[in-house]
Amino acid sequence: MAQLDQSTIKLILREFFTGEWSKLRSTLPTEADGEMAVEEQLYGASGGEEVVRGWLAGKSYPGYLKDHANRILASAGIGVDDISADDMNAVCEGIARAWLDLENMRCALLEGYPEKAVPQDDLFRDLADPLILTPQSGGKAEALGAVVEKYKAFKTGGSWTAKTAWEAGRVLGWFIDYVGDTVPVAHVKKHQVRDFRDLLDAVPAHFQQKTGNGDFTLKAMVAAGATAPKLGHATRKKYLSVLKTFFGWCSAEGYIDLSPADGINVQGKASDPQDARHPFSKDQLETLFQSPQYSGHFSPDRRSKPGKCITKDGRFWRVSRLLSIRKQVSRRTSWATTS
Repeated sequence: MAQLDQSTIKLILREFFTGEWSKLRSTLPTEADGEMAVEEQLYGASGGEEVVRGWLAGKSYPGYLKDHANRILASAGIGVDDISADDMNAVCEGIARAWLDLENMRCALLEGYPEKAVPQDDLFRDLADPLILTPQSGGKAEALGAVVEKYKAFKTGGSWTAKTAWEAGRVLGWFIDYVGDTVPVAHVKKHQVRDFRDLLDAVPAHFQQKTGNGDFTLKAMVAAGATAPKLGHATRKKYLSVLKTFFGWCSAEGYIDLSPADGINVQGKASDPQDARHPFSKDQLETLFQSPQYSGHFSPDRRSKPGKCITKDGRFWRVSRLLSIRKQVSRRTSWATTS
């Protein structure tokens, strides 16, 4: 049974919160609905808070909440049989925490205090920043998918090679799948770029081999390769740079005012290739240098038979490549003795 990364669970819950907040705002009564409608919603919003707090305190969740968690996981390409009980409880806890914040925010809006309609939970706090919930001024309301197609057409006719066009198109396709094809490009927010960056951190290396059904959405790849080695730093940096370059172009062309990708960088640092080497053990080195190749062999053509000949040709010095040391250092070191 796979163990989901905590970052994956966090991304799923944050996406759930954002979607529920959007639906909640669209269903709030307006002045045209009258004061009675507002009072009815306020009354309905005040009943379940203590129940939800009881779930969280006892870490016990009702069946209908678990069913809701299953639907959320299924939309992310994760089956109920694919995760542990601990992960399911973590998702249920996150949903309950989201409900608490959403109810408090709904009451604040109904009472006429929009400045108080912000989440208090650390998991969702930044998702209600005014810069996130309000569209950028001055930007064109063209859909993200349509602008991506214009960008690809612009670049394909200019500086992109066929390989670059394919790689960039794949990354932009992932982002469209994550955010939504019809979302106005001017409404894409920084937290969505940041969460996309975090998803890249969880993508398995050789991800094409991880999803046998041809489903290459980011969520599917992350779920399929939960325990596999992840993409290297350089690859993640290259993929994120595709998105940053796209939004830089959007800003220059007037589709957006400011790039939501500004300041978003890949986490960690590039690894030193030397760190990936597996050093020889003491026993392996002793076996290597006590062999007839170095301790003495019968002749250049019969190096497996012990003798007094030491042939310092390419085969002899190949050890310097294996050990990543200079040949000069190897020559100065008395590795072999002649009997």
